[in-house]
Amino acid sequence: MYSIKMKNKFNTTYWNKATRKGHYLDDIYGKYKGEDIKQLIEKWVPDIDKKRILKTDCFEEAYGHDQILFNIAKENGEVYGIDISNEVIEKAKERQKEFKTKKRTFICCDTKKLSFEDNFFDVIISNSSHDHFPKKELPAAIRELKRVLKKNGVLILTMHNKHNQIFYFACQFGKLTGLIPYYTTFFTKKETKKLVEEEGFKVEYITTYFHAINQSHKIVKFLRKIKSKKIDRSIKNSVKLFKKIGKTKMNHYLGWFIALKCIKK
Repeated sequence: MYSIKMKNKFNTTYWNKATRKGHYLDDIYGKYKGEDIKQLIEKWVPDIDKKRILKTDCFEEAYGHDQILFNIAKENGEVYGIDISNEVIEKAKERQKEFKTKKRTFICCDTKKLSFEDNFFDVIISNSSHDHFPKKELPAAIRELKRVLKKNGVLILTMHNKHNQIFYFACQFGKLTGLIPYYTTFFTKKETKKLVEEEGFKVEYITTYFHAINQSHKIVKFLRKIKSKKIDRSIKNSVKLFKKIGKTKMNHYLGWFIALKCIKK
């Protein structure tokens, strides 16, 4: 049963511990994932460089090659990143020195209680952060995003894709065995659309992104330990194949994430 104890479990201490193992993707797969979501963001918000932007967690910016905030709005955008983990925030601050972009503002806070005034942002990017919440907390969390988003502002929301049954069952196994050290939930397109529409958003587009066979990145990490960078060509060829699959009807079943473009009414 969902309880106050469970609600208070997912705090700064919990997420500090959960993220200390660092990123879970091979470098090439990480870059593929980052490029995939970047292209989607720039397609849905063509003038992203002129916007005030919030990203609701900074795990990728702290540890991964799939980081987003250092690759968008490089010149003129006003960019903020938040995370409930103070350790993740400090890592992201350190890592931004590697990128030649305008300085980003990183703040440690809970996305369910944002430290921003009403109608502050033009764009909010929630990239697989709200799928780590207990489902009963999600309506209030989505309302909080709506509060700080301007009228007609854009929410780009991505959630773990339940239609990808290989990914879904692999994650369930990972949670049972402790291989996945953090809480996670999965959604269908219908469930995700209903969630945001019930909180007053209009869904303009819904799709999937990052098409790959689950666990393939773990195989790559293992092979790299044996053969080092000799396997890179094979990895890049597999990424090309996954990109082609992403343009077919199979994308529904192989995308790791459901992605929605939502407009605040």
